[in-house]
Order: sequence, then structure tokens, then C-alpha cells
Amino acid sequence: GSFEGIEQHLEGGALVLGGRIPDDLRKSFEAKGFEVVDYYGDESLRIKNALPTAEGVVMLAMENTPFTINGSSVLITGFGACAKQTAKLFYALGARVLIAARNETQLAEAQTLGYLACQLITFAFNSVDDK
Repeated sequence: GSFEGIEQHLEGGALVLGGRIPDDLRKSFEAKGFEVVDYYGDESLRIKNALPTAEGVVMLAMENTPFTINGSSVLITGFGACAKQTAKLFYALGARVLIAARNETQLAEAQTLGYLACQLITFAFNSVDDK
């Protein structure tokens, strides 16, 4: 959605709280004298947010697959906070978990936690017209 015009509903010096506030919006609010706090910049909040996100992923997997998680294979790309919690839940449910990431340290961590791990590579495809 758009936040255009929202500042007219705020009192001078208002505190604006949000998560992942775009830089241009932050600058606009600050230019109008509002204090802006982006709580998503707090690492502890991102970690605490990872678990409910992972639970949602598992719920969607359960609702949208005709088989049980136990014994299935799950591919997770990346190994940040959300991916770590997601892998943990799938692993606890008996899934074979494969982590694909670019970061060697993350891959080593994934392996020490009992997951399969492989290097994620990025391909750049050119269209036929881009010769």
C-alpha cells in the first residue's frame, strides 16, 4: 500500500514505528520532524520473528501436500534466521533437510546440525535476443 499523505494525520514530533521502512519513506518522515524507528533493524526481533515464520511454512507445507512431512525431502535455500528455524522444524518432523546456500560458513553450520548441504550457484540466463 501507499503511505502517501499519512503524515497529515500525525501530530508534530510523532513517533513512527515500522518494520522494513523504505529509505525514501523514512527520509520523508524525518524531514517532517517525526522520529522514525525501524524495529526490524533489531537483530533480536528478527530472530524472535523467525520461529512463527517457520511455523507458517510448515503449516503451508502440511496443508498443500498429499503426503506426510515425515520421510519427505525438503530443500531450503539460504540459511538465515528463518531458514534455520524452518530446517529445525522439518528435521524434527522426520524430513530429510537439504540446505542450499552460497555462504560456506552457513553450509558448514548446516552440516554440523545434521542437514545435507550443497553450494547454491546463481545462473544468469540471456534471452535469445541478448547476443
